[in-house]
Amino acid sequence: MASITKNELKNGGVSYRIQAVTTLLSGKQKSYASTWRKPEGMTEAQAKKEVQKYAFEFEEKIKRLSGGAIDDRNIRFAEYSMRWIEQSRDSNSLSHAVRSEEILDEVNAVLGKYTLNDLTPSVIQRYIDSLKKRKRKTVRAKATGLKAYMQANGLSAEKAGALSKVSPKTVASALKGNNISHDAAQSISKGLTADFRGLFAVIEDERPLSNETIAKYRRTIRAVLGMAKRQRLVAENYASTDYIMPIKAEAPEIMCFDSTKAKQFYECLGNEPDIRIKAALMILLFMGLRRAELCGLEWRDIDLDGKKMTILRNSLPVPKHGVITKEPKTKTSKRSIFIPDSLVSVLKEYKRWWFIQKMELGDRWADAVRLFCQASGKPVNPNTIGFWFNKILGKAGLEHYTLHSLRHTNITLQLTAGVPVKTVSARAGHSRTTVTLNRYSHFISESDYEAAEKLNSIFC
Repeated sequence: MASITKNELKNGGVSYRIQAVTTLLSGKQKSYASTWRKPEGMTEAQAKKEVQKYAFEFEEKIKRLSGGAIDDRNIRFAEYSMRWIEQSRDSNSLSHAVRSEEILDEVNAVLGKYTLNDLTPSVIQRYIDSLKKRKRKTVRAKATGLKAYMQANGLSAEKAGALSKVSPKTVASALKGNNISHDAAQSISKGLTADFRGLFAVIEDERPLSNETIAKYRRTIRAVLGMAKRQRLVAENYASTDYIMPIKAEAPEIMCFDSTKAKQFYECLGNEPDIRIKAALMILLFMGLRRAELCGLEWRDIDLDGKKMTILRNSLPVPKHGVITKEPKTKTSKRSIFIPDSLVSVLKEYKRWWFIQKMELGDRWADAVRLFCQASGKPVNPNTIGFWFNKILGKAGLEHYTLHSLRHTNITLQLTAGVPVKTVSARAGHSRTTVTLNRYSHFISESDYEAAEKLNSIFC
């Protein structure tokens, strides 16, 4: 990897000298250098990341021009991980690359100074053990005087959102007593020209990292070293389970409606006047789709005559990149499944509304093909679906559940009704039936008990 040297300039600025060495076919080495200047206003952390990216691109350029190979024998983990990130963007999804980059920012604060060959099993194990002792601090804000201030000034959530450049949904969430981000609360206070302390209370919380989070850190380190092993830069991948103690995964609790609550939710949803909300949540309840799959649906994926729905794409929000479209989670996530009659009738009603909306807006309607859109026709932000779900939960008088609970509900109701596991797994888009068996074993055992009781009633 290219060497990076920081230089303090007389005018107060900062520049970095990047030097790369290539080994030519003749065996001789040749040095190339370049300079990168830190833009005014950029933080040290941002500059560090940008100069590493520039150094990587400079190296690649030199490789192409010289036909040589950069000498990687003494490359540091931080520098090599930048190369892995670029490779990851090409071979994996953008969302995966962004999550990996966030993890590596923290990993490199500790392991980045080591060369690849210095990363022994003991070094990596000590780092993993340190994560188990670490606590993550979150700072949130809870509205205390916001509601009274807005009522006194005749402000709606939409008006407050426009003044503060914060989503009206975030303002509405704060008014309901939910914690919101500290940054959003500050923006609201500034937009309303009010004292932050008069509107919000700061809520600080410290929690240990979950085993699943620690496992993600180890998997990312393992992936980086895996590429290094394939390129013969290291002899062994010391982040693999051959060398590192396994991290016991915590089985996530399955939160879902029982049959009584599912009917209560369904009946409330049936009376919902907003056909968009009704159609979206009915699909989640009856089809068991993931949120990203729902938002990726287009009308060409729906065969109302044949009563079939085909899942071909995901639509999801990625930090700093907005809403993106990507391939489904696994190969088996691409699937065609039958639609129940009651959902077919709702979708027919929704389709009529959708095309009327398109005609009424005319040129103002975006060139939309997605089932679920904003009022202008632009694809809906996936976070909006959760807002719709919470709205129906409140109307139905049900306690808090996550949106993913609808998928769990769909799967568990099928299993307890005696639908074969293989069929349930295929409809859910699970990669293997073992995924369904392992995750929903409790509900399968309930179904098995009912089967035993029915057999008993036949013979006894």
